[in-house]
Amino acid sequence: MYIPIPGVPLESVTVYQTAQHKDLQGSLSRYFSQQGVPASIVFFSPSGVKFCLQHIQKLSGDFIHHIKVSSL
Repeated sequence: MYIPIPGVPLESVTVYQTAQHKDLQGSLSRYFSQQGVPASIVFFSPSGVKFCLQHIQKLSGDFIHHIKVSSL
């Protein structure tokens, strides 16, 4: 968001775009099958939550409430 200043033209430019890793679901599935439900998970970006959370909820089932989740 920006505050327009009279006489100063501004142009919006998208410099990057977040995208889900192509093997995210497979990687999470392998982790859960090999390591089990984690005690805690840390997200380092909003897009990490966006792309991972639904897969983690599905993989952890009823144990989702036992996972401590942090977001930085």
